Amino acid sequence: MCLYRLKHKWRPPWLLILALLVNFFPQAIAQDDVNNIAVIANLGADTSDLNVSRLKSIFGMRTRSWRNGNQIQVFVLKDNNPLHILFTKKVLRTYPYNLRRIWDRRVYSGTGLAPTVVNSEQEMLKLISETDNAIGYISKRNIGQNVKVLEIR
Repeated sequence: MCLYRLKHKWRPPWLLILALLVNFFPQAIAQDDVNNIAVIANLGADTSDLNVSRLKSIFGMRTRSWRNGNQIQVFVLKDNNPLHILFTKKVLRTYPYNLRRIWDRRVYSGTGLAPTVVNSEQEMLKLISETDNAIGYISKRNIGQNVKVLEIR
């Protein structure tokens, strides 16, 4: 009888710990990760800051040129890359599959092009620094001297 009462009255503390982990840490980690994403452009790009709406338009391939008329070259990581997923969800406020669907629709309808897909952040950094009017994103820890970090308003 005593063992029965002890067994059923005891509530394992791991349930509380699990609830805290699920409810608190994902937001804290995700917010920290968002602060570590840098939108970068070639040094010759005609901008130093963008609002979220214009950024979404550029990565959605609707806006094709900078203010000075030069064609924008967009670079992105692969769809399954964790940084691409985070950038898409937290910065562009959409889902990677929605972005892919927009690109595919533009390509197949003949009204636009898809962005250039790169394999790594290092490759993105290299290509953006070498390509006029290029834009992309990387982790802030990987920023080099040959690119411009854009401020997102």
